[in-house]
Amino acid sequence: MTVKVIIADDEQAIREGLKVIVPWDELSYKIVCEAANGEEARSKIMDEKPDVVLMDLNMPKMHGTEVIRIAREEGYTGRFIILSGYSDFAYAKTAIRYGVTDYLTKPVDEDELCEVLVRIKKEIEEERRLAGDISTIKTKAKDTVLRELITGETDDSAEVLAGRLKEFELAADCYQVICYETYHTEKSGQKQYDLKEILSAVMNPSKIEEIVIDAKNVLLLKSIDAVRRFDLFLKKYRQRPLEEDSPLDSVFLGFGRVADKPQDIHISYEDAKGVCARRFFCPEGEHTFSYTSLPKLQGSGSFVTKEEQRELPEKLASLIIAGNLSKTGNLVDECEKKFMQTSNSEAKVRLILTDILIQIKEKVTGAYSECAGIFPGNAEMIEYVSTRFYLYEIFDYIRAKAEEAIRLIRSKSGAESTVDDVIDYIEHNYNGDLTLENVAPLFSYNSVYFGKVFARETGKSFNSYVNDIRLAKAKDLLISTNLKIYEISERTGYNDVDYFSKKFRQVMGISPAEFRKTYERR
Repeated sequence: MTVKVIIADDEQAIREGLKVIVPWDELSYKIVCEAANGEEARSKIMDEKPDVVLMDLNMPKMHGTEVIRIAREEGYTGRFIILSGYSDFAYAKTAIRYGVTDYLTKPVDEDELCEVLVRIKKEIEEERRLAGDISTIKTKAKDTVLRELITGETDDSAEVLAGRLKEFELAADCYQVICYETYHTEKSGQKQYDLKEILSAVMNPSKIEEIVIDAKNVLLLKSIDAVRRFDLFLKKYRQRPLEEDSPLDSVFLGFGRVADKPQDIHISYEDAKGVCARRFFCPEGEHTFSYTSLPKLQGSGSFVTKEEQRELPEKLASLIIAGNLSKTGNLVDECEKKFMQTSNSEAKVRLILTDILIQIKEKVTGAYSECAGIFPGNAEMIEYVSTRFYLYEIFDYIRAKAEEAIRLIRSKSGAESTVDDVIDYIEHNYNGDLTLENVAPLFSYNSVYFGKVFARETGKSFNSYVNDIRLAKAKDLLISTNLKIYEISERTGYNDVDYFSKKFRQVMGISPAEFRKTYERR
């Protein structure tokens, strides 16, 4: 019997040394591959399914104890021999919890390692002898069957598959796959909730299977009743706002279509997996996402172009420096909408937004050194952007920093910088009750003082400017619609149609009705 082994250590010299000092062939061991970091080790363990993993704990990208934990969760049942320079018993204790029985410290004693390898080989031989001839061990563990069923990797015939489904109580009239993640944005001490446990309160727990695939939690609902109860659960879940301490406040779940046949379960899984891949782009408050809700991401138009990547920080910084709160907010909103629909990957979007933030910081603090205290160091901003669970959190951060900088800039530049915001406010609210006494306080100014500033900056009094906007809108409606005169009066902020007609005639020299007839004759 040949025992398959993987050697995982970030130092090549150590890997080469282990290959030399141990008489692998004599001990009936075969080195099937090597790994230079934790992530590579985890991947190769699941690909090669070795009998033994000879592994260092202190590796880059993923610590050895984390490799062991994930491998165990993903169904690996082989043995780990830990080689580490760490003598701290805490690591050994963690390793033992995951079923590691051999923990050797560096430098490795050749004789001690060989003794361990000989003993392990005997243990494996005894286990196989007790289990019977290897050719008879064809019944797969339930998690393996479940994994292959969900991923669509099974090559069983229909007859064999039916037998396995019955054997492991996986047969059902329909199925649905759910993928879920837990997260703790800006929260500490938050309990890690198990979605299966939560759903078990509303449906029969025996109708839910749970497995970890590619470090993702996956649930398989079995039976039409379980699928219906899950649908009712979602409806109730969406109808009420979640309380901050609700277990669902820190859970994101995506689900796929209902599969009528076990052979189609993998389609539901691909749906759910695709949803989770877009989780970062979900709007605020979305904790559940269906595959039918995925945006249509087709064509190059949905990409954030390199030109946009150059222009966005320039535009945003210019608006911030100008102290234009309204237009800054509008542009940030437009950017967020664009990024929500982008075909760029999550990693690419994080990179783009990090670059935008750093450029805004450099341009704004270059113009107003007083703003340096508003923006943290580049490393801190990079860390913030890279650790957000949702895209909208990053845009909330951009808004907050922009607004803080604008408030500081305005305090230095005075009321003149607010005029553009007031003009934008008028253009969006011309049909409301617009008086200087009502509007000035919205921007934290005394109406008399701001009225003088407004007139100086625009060359018109506040009331004249409002009337001009309203009359311009009225002319558009007279030309482009069949609305009655009194309806146009109401839509443009004139509650008195006679007053509207009087103001219109003063400016245009003719009544609204005559103005409309003039255009109808053209």
